[in-house]
Amino acid sequence: MKVISPHMHGYLDFLTVVIFLLAPTLLGLSQVPAILAYGLAAVHLTVTLASDSPFGVTKLIPFTIHGWIERLVGPLYASSTTV
Repeated sequence: MKVISPHMHGYLDFLTVVIFLLAPTLLGLSQVPAILAYGLAAVHLTVTLASDSPFGVTKLIPFTIHGWIERLVGPLYASSTTV
């Protein structure tokens, strides 16, 4: 089921990276949450560039795996910030 196009997904991936990079400054995050946000930005950018998608550079990760990574990381991150 395609809700958005692969190109739109790529744009949203890059927007996500920018949001993770800006969040510590804009939200005044303390040291540990800020490091986590920067780390997630790096991981998300790496996964995006390594995926077999329109914006992928190396195309090592199948696009379906890319999607599953996002499905797992989102809830895990949300649950880790509430503890």
